[in-house]
Amino acid sequence: MKINEVITESKKSTKLKENTEVAEIGRALMDMAVKQKDDDIANQMSSVGDALTRFGTNLGPKSIKDLVKQTGVQQDMIQKMMAAGQKHIEKRGGPVRTGTDAPEPEDDEDY
Repeated sequence: MKINEVITESKKSTKLKENTEVAEIGRALMDMAVKQKDDDIANQMSSVGDALTRFGTNLGPKSIKDLVKQTGVQQDMIQKMMAAGQKHIEKRGGPVRTGTDAPEPEDDEDY
């Protein structure tokens, strides 16, 4: 999925859904950045991921142009990163579950 599709699609939906979907990709990118061997790529992934978690908020980017301006990463690279983030989410079985759909933690007496 391209960022323009995510942004366009999310503008049609509620603000909460928009922020949640894009923010999930951002969190995936930050998770992936930790495992990168190239520090420059890791920093770019982390920067884009952080900006995506704030996408659509008062202080966050509101368009692809804002995202490019805030992160210093070119649009084509952002699109590649978002595609990789989306694959990462699919590979781990979907978005992180929170709230009522999250499983209850197991009691572990070995603390």
